[in-house]
Amino acid sequence: MTTIPGLPNIKIKGPFWQADAKLIRLRGPSASTEQFAFRNLLIENSARSAIGHNNLYLPGTIEALCFVTQMEINLGDANLKWVRKWVAYKVKTQKTSSGEEVESLADIAEKFYGNRGQWRQIYDGNQDIISDPNSIKSGWILRIPTTSFPDFPRLDALIENQQNGEFSLLVLEADPKAWTATGAPTFTCTNGEIHLVKGGSTGSTMRSYS
Repeated sequence: MTTIPGLPNIKIKGPFWQADAKLIRLRGPSASTEQFAFRNLLIENSARSAIGHNNLYLPGTIEALCFVTQMEINLGDANLKWVRKWVAYKVKTQKTSSGEEVESLADIAEKFYGNRGQWRQIYDGNQDIISDPNSIKSGWILRIPTTSFPDFPRLDALIENQQNGEFSLLVLEADPKAWTATGAPTFTCTNGEIHLVKGGSTGSTMRSYS
């Protein structure tokens, strides 16, 4: 498999904005099947040397599942910068051998970080909601800090974040000639939707369209 330098981090631009994003990387049944969540829609019809390899057919257009980490919006004389610090998550019940139980902070940490021991990171970010970390109620909307999101989100977390708009499915274009030894060029977003959470409210979003 060809290794692309710089991934999963990519840069994206739109008509009045620029963004930093990470390609979601999925875990397969073995290490050899781990891959980034994108597919080629259009590729050039002649091979070239780039990113440290020979005889590559580089993409001009891809469809990618991305996690946008920050965005700069240019509106005339006003420039706005947005940084994603957390994603919203609704606490659920889960089936156990003894019936149904409300998931714990450790359960949620395992889902998002792959490490049950990182529950305190969630607790520290939600002390306005959680008074006792051992007493969590179904239906609560928690803020999950994104500073240590894993490369391989669990499938249930991935589906939920895609449905909530935390992950964006985007159509991206780049000139195949612009790929360099350091990796991918800046992509132009031609289709898709990016949800930006405003302020500290988990129920309020702003949508940025390409």
